Formats: sequence, structure tokens, C-alpha cells
Amino acid sequence: QVWIRVVGLLLHLWSQKVFREIGNLYGGWIRTEVETELRNHLKWVRLKVQADGESILSTVELTYGDLTFKVQIWVETLARVISDERRRIPINIQRSEDVSSQKGEDSLLG
Repeated sequence: QVWIRVVGLLLHLWSQKVFREIGNLYGGWIRTEVETELRNHLKWVRLKVQADGESILSTVELTYGDLTFKVQIWVETLARVISDERRRIPINIQRSEDVSSQKGEDSLLG
């Protein structure tokens, strides 16, 4: 299960029926965020869906009458650590107060 945000949904498509249809595209709608139901913010719709987050497409096309709208889908996933020895890149991170005195070639901050 994962939360997604549907960005740019037109206000006349703002309904539980549309939210459920979008959620069902991603393995099944679970619930709609309370803030979305109350229309406290209108920049995105926040839905919890059954998908794992990896298989979610970044856009979806919605048809309303003769018009088709393409909206963005943002997936809210936690950061994960994936170990792959073949693609390992050494990273040297320094504290910000050390950067002015020690600018190393391997530093991301230098």
C-alpha cells in the first residue's frame, strides 16, 4: 500500500467517484485523505492505493466528455537502501563548518 498524489485534477472532476476510479487503476482504492475530502487544498488529490509504488505510472489520462486530461501522479515512498556492489560509488560527506577549511575532491559539498 502506498499514498499517491494526483496533481492538477480539474475541480469539476473532484469527486469520490473519480478518486476511486483513479485508485482502482493502481491495484485498488483504499481511502481518500481527509484534507482532500474537505477540499482544504486543491493542488492535489491524495489517495491510498494497493500498489507497491514501483509499478505506478507517472501520468494518467482522464476523459471528461469530449476532452482528455493528462494529470501527474506522485508516489509517496520512503527512502530505501539498495545494495548493489557493481554500482557502488564512494561518498565523503563533510559537516558544513568544515567545508570552508577542507574542500576535498571527493566531497559532495565542495
